[in-house]
Amino acid sequence: MTMSQELIEQIHTVFGSAELGNGLSLHQARAMDRLQPPEDVLEARPLDTEERWQEIPDDKVEEFHYALTFMDPVGLRFHLPRFMIFALEHPGLDSPAVDAAVYACDFGDELEQDVLAQFNAMSRRQMKTVARFLVFIAESRDEDYDTMVAAIALESFWYQFLDEAPAPE
Repeated sequence: MTMSQELIEQIHTVFGSAELGNGLSLHQARAMDRLQPPEDVLEARPLDTEERWQEIPDDKVEEFHYALTFMDPVGLRFHLPRFMIFALEHPGLDSPAVDAAVYACDFGDELEQDVLAQFNAMSRRQMKTVARFLVFIAESRDEDYDTMVAAIALESFWYQFLDEAPAPE
């Protein structure tokens, strides 16, 4: 079994039962991106019929590649595993959807407390899985922007969730 396959299995195991509940859906994220009023954001919810993140088809991941940016913590916990698996299954595909999971985990200059708030619906085990995903991206691809972003995200925040985390400088 390849490292990619092992990671996909881990994502399924660790995020398998994640539910959307009252979290934001993909169509709601689109409405927010388009600066639609709150009532339109609410009305967009029924357009997403998937009860499990595993049911989100590839074409929808590609169509809503920007959506993770607009997610609340519960929506992010529900959607991120599907986007990570998409990236692992399509490493050579030239699509923003392949990059989406990596970019969702890079916070740039945001304050760590804001980052923690965005991921506070995830368990430590789920955070560790996200960190392992970033390590895989950083180490398994040729030098490109994704590998650089994954490495920066690891160094600035995610390393703490790895078993062999380096000591902060």
